[in-house]
Amino acid sequence: MGLLNFIAWLINGNSSSTVRAWTSDSIDIPPDAFSDAGGAATAEVPATPMWQQAKAQIASLSTIDPAFSEVAFLEQATKTYLAALQAENDMNPSELGDHATAHFVDQLTQRVTQWQSAGLVRHVSDVRLDSPMTFKVSVDGLQQLITVRFSGQALRYTADDSNCVVTDGSKQPALFTEFAVFVRPAGTTTPKAVGAGAPAHCPSCGAPVDPGVAVCPFCNTPLTGTGSNWQIDRLSASPYT
Repeated sequence: MGLLNFIAWLINGNSSSTVRAWTSDSIDIPPDAFSDAGGAATAEVPATPMWQQAKAQIASLSTIDPAFSEVAFLEQATKTYLAALQAENDMNPSELGDHATAHFVDQLTQRVTQWQSAGLVRHVSDVRLDSPMTFKVSVDGLQQLITVRFSGQALRYTADDSNCVVTDGSKQPALFTEFAVFVRPAGTTTPKAVGAGAPAHCPSCGAPVDPGVAVCPFCNTPLTGTGSNWQIDRLSASPYT
């Protein structure tokens, strides 16, 4: 072998070995690294957004309660939520009356007792709400539950009653998101008039009454048959607590 042929052989031989050293034969490549669109079946399926699930759940509730109106419900729920914030500000859970369950009143009463024993005063004001959103609907053999997402801005803080020093929250407006759970007994249905947005009426005197009121304010007749008594039961920063 001549010198030139030897050099050519040396160059060609090393080049080939170098190329082979970096081929995929010597590199661990994931099996799906080069998969095409057909391999998408192995990917995780995106979860259905909660608001879409809620729409389907509302449709299921409507089969049980044909006169149920999400618009009318959210209007009532917003009024009840604002009443709960007012009761928190006034440190007076009893003013909620029949708009809250005993569980909710007990929980707020415990918080008020803690504030009072520590010499603190609760402040909730300048509440500005965004449009509420139905987050979850659940129906079982005992009750019907609807979780509503409330968001907005408010002054919401606790301060020392003697020197006004803030111990929790801020005196500056702050954004917030809360989830309120509203409940009513299983089998409850909405009167057609209430579902259409009209007020409920006392069966005795005919006076209009707010949904959820247990006794007519005009003639004191029990109104347990109004059927649209959604009560606030829980309030938290998470929909899962």
